[in-house]
Amino acid sequence: MSAKSSELDKNSKKSSQTPVISQFEKVKAFFQDIYAEFQKITWPSLPEVIGETQRVLVLVAILTALLWVFDLAVGKIVFEPIDHLAKQVNGQTTFR
Repeated sequence: MSAKSSELDKNSKKSSQTPVISQFEKVKAFFQDIYAEFQKITWPSLPEVIGETQRVLVLVAILTALLWVFDLAVGKIVFEPIDHLAKQVNGQTTFR
């Protein structure tokens, strides 16, 4: 029993000896870490930002045009025969 009580005494002494960091100090350390990480960032220059923006806009324009062409093609392939059949059924045969 004395061994257990001496271990408990040692554990209680260790816990009382450890420094207690207040919540304020934790928050302060957190923001200091954030500031240190921001110092490591390499920000792009203005010409780099302008060049990347132009590339993105060109890519968006190309993809928009491709999607528009694809939509027209699918519309012709799928809906043109359906429209033609519907007009034949209604007796409105028209040839383009």
